[in-house]
Amino acid sequence: MQEFIKSGIDFISTYGGRVIIAILVFIVGCFVVKLVMKAIVKAIDKLKIDETLKQIAKKRQVILFTCRQQEDGQTNADAK
Repeated sequence: MQEFIKSGIDFISTYGGRVIIAILVFIVGCFVVKLVMKAIVKAIDKLKIDETLKQIAKKRQVILFTCRQQEDGQTNADAK
């Protein structure tokens, strides 16, 4: 039992900070993505184009952004 507690403490002291930083980066990243998407939607709304085209452009932007995130994730995973 003592060894288990010691190995748990060693694990937390080694990787705990990295996990906390990763969670913070994820939260900040989600916040930034929301801000960027809102800005894109506002910019699309200001354009004087047909409402149907606006909706298509908004949906396409979300799809492209999501796909780009997935591509970046795969690239980062391959780099390690």
